[in-house]
Amino acid sequence: MEIDRERAAVINYLVEESKKALSEDGADVIILGCTGLAGMAKKVQDRVKVPVIDPSGAAIKVAEAIVKLGLFNVLVRR
Repeated sequence: MEIDRERAAVINYLVEESKKALSEDGADVIILGCTGLAGMAKKVQDRVKVPVIDPSGAAIKVAEAIVKLGLFNVLVRR
């Protein structure tokens, strides 16, 4: 599926798969697994009524935390 061209269809698909994860697997949060899905979390969250994590935003926050904790140089050396 062309994510950029078919955003509404992708969001509908994510909503349906999220509902399956919530009902069948007992999930209580959804984490979108591809940065190509960035910007879709809020629309999915509005429809499934549980937290939905945006992959781009999460990656940025992890990077910020690494820098703020002074771990960048430690991780880069490995």
